[in-house]
Amino acid sequence: MVSLWSRWSATFVALLSLVCWCGSGRCPNRNSIKPCTCSVDPEAAAHVVNVTCLHARTWYHVREVLRLFRGEHRFIQLLHIENVQDVHSDTLMRGIFRHLHIEQLMIKNCLMDRWRKDVFVNTTVYSLSIVSSHLKRIPTRPLTNVRTIQEASFVNNQLSSLGHRSLTFGVDELALLDFKHNMLESVPRRALQMVPKLEILVLSHNLIRSVSREDFCKLTNLVALELSHNPLVHIAADAFVPLMLLKHIGLAGILSQDLPAALQRILRRLISLDVSNASVHISTLIERQGTSTLESLVAQVKTDLSVIDLVNLTSLVDLDIRGSRQGQRRLSETMRGGAFGSVERLDISETEIALSSLSVFPNVRVVFMNHNPTVYLDNKLIRPISRISVLHMEHCEIRQISAYALWPLRLTLRELNLSYNKLRHLNWRSLFPLATLKSLDLSYNEFRDRWGATRRRNRTRHSRRARGFASFPLNRRLLPPSIEVLSLAGNGLQRIPERLTSGLLQLKHLNLAGNELRSVQLELRVNRKLAELNLNNNRISYVHPTAFEQLRRLRHLNLGWNPIGDIGAVRFPPRLEYLGLTRCLLKIVDSRSLASLANLYHLDLSYNGLRTINVNATSGLPSSLVYLDLEGNPLDCSCQLMPFIDWLSDHVVTLSTFGTICYTPASLRYLHPVRDMCWSTCQPSTTGRQWDSSLFCKPIVTG
Repeated sequence: MVSLWSRWSATFVALLSLVCWCGSGRCPNRNSIKPCTCSVDPEAAAHVVNVTCLHARTWYHVREVLRLFRGEHRFIQLLHIENVQDVHSDTLMRGIFRHLHIEQLMIKNCLMDRWRKDVFVNTTVYSLSIVSSHLKRIPTRPLTNVRTIQEASFVNNQLSSLGHRSLTFGVDELALLDFKHNMLESVPRRALQMVPKLEILVLSHNLIRSVSREDFCKLTNLVALELSHNPLVHIAADAFVPLMLLKHIGLAGILSQDLPAALQRILRRLISLDVSNASVHISTLIERQGTSTLESLVAQVKTDLSVIDLVNLTSLVDLDIRGSRQGQRRLSETMRGGAFGSVERLDISETEIALSSLSVFPNVRVVFMNHNPTVYLDNKLIRPISRISVLHMEHCEIRQISAYALWPLRLTLRELNLSYNKLRHLNWRSLFPLATLKSLDLSYNEFRDRWGATRRRNRTRHSRRARGFASFPLNRRLLPPSIEVLSLAGNGLQRIPERLTSGLLQLKHLNLAGNELRSVQLELRVNRKLAELNLNNNRISYVHPTAFEQLRRLRHLNLGWNPIGDIGAVRFPPRLEYLGLTRCLLKIVDSRSLASLANLYHLDLSYNGLRTINVNATSGLPSSLVYLDLEGNPLDCSCQLMPFIDWLSDHVVTLSTFGTICYTPASLRYLHPVRDMCWSTCQPSTTGRQWDSSLFCKPIVTG
């Protein structure tokens, strides 16, 4: 009787939430769409939502959730379905996407071997992505009912060939096809004849060995073609000639000797070219000024690249010469006068080009110069540059930044990456003047908190240590208050630099992982806009009960790999959606601090030595919980665990699959507690369910 009443009450709540949602046009109640989640883009219309089903487990759960989004007045901007691995039946898949209006449908790592023709009924889908789903052939039958597909992606599958009717969906609306990371042995010529309006074709990272004119003769509307990283041996000289509208071609990693001749015929049409590590030299393609209209050139090579060859490319906007061995001196000599005045994005990583040579790119806005040795940054290096908004200098061995070194960028720089360098101290005049800086990455430098000795020489070794002083190089006002994203990971910090963070009132993302923090006090109480905080892999053994209480906007908190031991007294912010507690030496699940988290959907308790989950503890967990990670815990799968299994089903909570196994009793060792065992051999549960697995079932031996 109790079980029947609980089922009717749950149904009543779901219907009530559906009625309320229809009136408001927003997401339905969180509990009614579990194990999926729904979010709303504040800039989109009221009836536009995003639905994510990352831990649904079965297509049955997905179908039940999608029922709530059917109708003409509801529009799903993004529907993301991932990790559905059940062996579904034909009946289960009938009409699963019926009457849905979807802008982008992404299906990743899901079994799709028995899809029916009526999976899509009166369904609108504009962009379809089926990624990493082990497809050996395209599910043509169900896709023929979708007549609005304009973009289709089948990345990272096992497609070796395409039949002549494999691309009959979309009804002449298909404009983009992506077959990257498959096993195609040739260009699917017959299948491509069915999509005459195709504009973008991606065939990179396949097994194609030859291309000819006949492969592309029907694709007269093709604008972009990607053939990079294929073992091409033969390329017909006129292979790309039929592509009269071609503007971009990617041929990275192509070592065919026929490549220069084929490129020479179409170079005048192109505005974008990728020949990284290919068997072609720029000088063989560009003979005189004005012969090319290239706006984007990617030529990542490990051999000498003559910059003189690039002078004729007067329309370049995007230049990528990563790995070129062209020296700085020759660049300065040959490029006087700012010959590259049109370049706005520049990648000169792994070259010898220094910041002082960037004066030949007066209008550049985005610069990547990683792995370029630059020991000292001073104001002489960056003085002529005034428009850079993004600057990445990783692995550059930078040891010092002088005062006002970045002063010319104070009104333009928005993103700065100085990670993996050798910085130990910062002058407050180095970064503080950057009034528009939003993102700063100082990870994996040498800002280590140190103990220093006094200067008096007559002190003994022990008294010198006792009367020494502590050096906290980052615990000062060093950064501009405009920063929203800050990463200080891997710097050996022993405490949170409160004086540094207290001035960052706009801070939204803070990464302090990989340091040596011992405790979390009230250092972050003023950073009330913080949405993501990463304290992973420290030495935190104590968390103040109100350390996070003032962070009302915090949604993502990672406390993993810290010897915390107990979280019962910690008051977590109410908007928290993800809480990471992996390897925190937790022996029991204390739900007192988690009960008020009405938005929590992912709880990570992996590798904590938990043997059983008390039903009293789980009853206090928030009802919004969708995914529970218990990987690496030595679970006791005797019948005492059955109330917890019932709780998982009643609250539609997905239990982690990989690494979540039973440890005792010995007969059930290495089995999954939900997927692999027959709980019906224990005493019947309160709900009267029969816990028989559809894949494998081993009875539990009681006593």
